Amino acid sequence: MYLNWIDIRDDHPAAGRYRVAVDDNDTIVTPALEDTIARELHHRGELDRL
Repeated sequence: MYLNWIDIRDDHPAAGRYRVAVDDNDTIVTPALEDTIARELHHRGELDRL
């Protein structure tokens, strides 16, 4: 799985931060808060196991 995020500038109708998850042939883009993205990256990177 590939996980990333994008920020859309404030003066755009879709302004905000979005999480982008790519798994096999699926791409899922969902609105997400900064702490949600950080927590998920931390978990998926297995940093919680250190």
